[in-house]
Amino acid sequence: MVIESMISNGLIVTVEKEPIKSVIFYSDKNYEYQAKALIKSILMNMEKDVEMFYYTIGFDSEIEHERLNKIPMPIDENKPTGYRTFEFYKPTIS
Repeated sequence: MVIESMISNGLIVTVEKEPIKSVIFYSDKNYEYQAKALIKSILMNMEKDVEMFYYTIGFDSEIEHERLNKIPMPIDENKPTGYRTFEFYKPTIS
C-alpha cells in the first residue's frame, strides 16, 4: 500500500532499464567450479546476446562457449605468496 502510494504520488519513478550487455567475472583454478555455475546460470536466465568476460588468474581455463571471452591474468612470481594476483583480486596496501 505504501509503495503504491509513493508511485502514484511520483516519489518512485519506474524507469525502463537497458538490458545487461556483458558480465565480467574472475577466478583462480580453485574456484573455477563457481565460474562454471555462473556461466550456466547466465545462459539459462539472461538475454541471448550477453557477452561474458572471464579473467583466469594463474591458469588456462578449459571452459568453452561462443560468448565467453577468456582473459588470462598471470601470477607475478616476484611478489610474495598471497600477493601475486592482479590488484582487483586482492589489493595491496602501500
